[in-house]
Order: sequence, then structure tokens, then C-alpha cells
Amino acid sequence: MEKSMRELLERSYEGDKVIAYIESLEADNMLLTRENKALADESEMKCELNHELSKALDKACEELSKTDKKN
Repeated sequence: MEKSMRELLERSYEGDKVIAYIESLEADNMLLTRENKALADESEMKCELNHELSKALDKACEELSKTDKKN
């Protein structure tokens, strides 16, 4: 919160309550930002894993196909 805004709020009626509420919202925002980053990282890891699993499945299917052709 900007210093000048904080000073105005401190002088206003129930300014301390407004300041506490704003600080609470800022803390919530910080936590949600961290959680969002963690979820984005998790999603990226799952996408990479899915890609690797898909490649492994394709390779396994290719090997099975080669085995079927030999028999």
C-alpha cells in the first residue's frame, strides 16, 4: 500500500480497520499467487510426464507390431 494512502486512511474514521482489511487482502493475494505458481508447475510436470508416457506407449506398440509381423 502506498505511504500517502496509508497516511490518509490512518487519519480517517475506522482507517485502522480498512488498513487491516487491505493488508489481509494483500496477504491472501500473495498466498494465492504462490498457490497458482505451484499449480502451474505441477501442470507443466504432468504434461511433460504425459508426453514421455505417450512416447513410451508408441514405442511399445511399434515393438508389438514388429513382433506380430515376424510371427
